[in-house]
Amino acid sequence: MTLLRTLHTIPAWILAMILMGQVHVDKSIILTGDTPPSRQIEGISPTTNPAEAQSAAVEQSNAHRAAVAGAGLVWSVAIAGLDGAPTAGTNIVVVPPAVPGSGVVYMSVNGTGPYAVVTGPGAPLLAEALSGMAPLSLVFDGADFHLMNGGAHLLRDCPPGMLAVTSQFCVEQDERPPVSFYEAARICALDNKRLCSWGEWYDACQRRVELGLLNMNNNWEYVDDTSNEDLSVRVVGPSCAQCGSWYVNNAFQSYRCCCTR
Repeated sequence: MTLLRTLHTIPAWILAMILMGQVHVDKSIILTGDTPPSRQIEGISPTTNPAEAQSAAVEQSNAHRAAVAGAGLVWSVAIAGLDGAPTAGTNIVVVPPAVPGSGVVYMSVNGTGPYAVVTGPGAPLLAEALSGMAPLSLVFDGADFHLMNGGAHLLRDCPPGMLAVTSQFCVEQDERPPVSFYEAARICALDNKRLCSWGEWYDACQRRVELGLLNMNNNWEYVDDTSNEDLSVRVVGPSCAQCGSWYVNNAFQSYRCCCTR
């Protein structure tokens, strides 16, 4: 009886030292020191074992939650920082194969799964949209892994009817029939494109012969610039460098769409 009463009054850490063991704490540990050094826990070994406390250096490196995917369309990855299957909210970094292949990607994590990898609701990740060995950030929602950084490393081909001006954007080869400024912007958006910026249009116009672009310097075309006046938009055209400012509802003009690669 005396021993039991004594154990209840001894702080847990002293008890652990006496018994040379560990104490399981099922509550948050709040460090209440007056200065930052007095609220630090030092001496933690740099382990990636998920069952052990991890140092700030290991946590910040994210090395324990990163892996290189195996070949094929069902990526097999081993994440040292996970004890078995992933749980909702798990964030990992995966490096895809050097040659991603073609088809829908799935992923097996620590022998569990496979799990779908999606770029949005009902939108599976396609291997051909990736660049080999370009790291991907993935978050698990309890059922699927969501790709957070997209296929940003891979330049897409220009859609039919468009030509690559630089590695950054594509432009339509020919102008479209005249419409209002608002209608031009709407039509481009419906086609998953946009009105060209003034700079993009100028760059394309300067290289029109080289690229095979048509009708770029024989009339005016809308660009996305709103000019320097209220309720006005910019039109560009003859000799590539000329431009003008038109009232937004003044007249119909030709235009062409651009898209980012």
